[in-house]
Amino acid sequence: MLELPSHTSEKVEIFCERIVPTNHSLAGHDGQKIYDQIAAAFNQDRRVILSFRNLERLTWSVVFTAIAQLYENFPEEQIEKSLKFVDIRQDDLDLIKRVVEVKKDYLKEPTAPVKTLSEEEIEKMKKENPDHPWIQNAGMFKDDPQFDDMLAYIEAYNRELDAEMAAYYDSLDEENEAI
Repeated sequence: MLELPSHTSEKVEIFCERIVPTNHSLAGHDGQKIYDQIAAAFNQDRRVILSFRNLERLTWSVVFTAIAQLYENFPEEQIEKSLKFVDIRQDDLDLIKRVVEVKKDYLKEPTAPVKTLSEEEIEKMKKENPDHPWIQNAGMFKDDPQFDDMLAYIEAYNRELDAEMAAYYDSLDEENEAI
């Protein structure tokens, strides 16, 4: 059998600032652009150096789309060995670690309930992030009798959006095949 040479020593540099040159924060769809570039490099057995130079902040949705999504399609060992982050602030690196941890946990047990935070954990987060409005409001609905209904609505709406996105990507694939 013919063996193809490995290209794992070849590197691809991806600069997030080139994806988002006009403003300094990424949006969710920018995460998909980053993911596509990383996935293309991984499919060619290349290592990726991902630069966050000149970016003000990362968001959960960008990290989830750009990086955590990799764990659905590539072996963890390949990701850990072939993806390096540079020009990144420690708090953004911590965010990436948290998002990836959540994704890995989900992939291990997709039907497991989401872990709720204790009162102590919520208070600690509030003290560590006094200017973050979402964290300051964490837990405010814990005793609301309509909260479970709202969560069910959100889950149903997310499934609807996922179906719409899948249909959209399928239509793009069909257009590309027609070309």
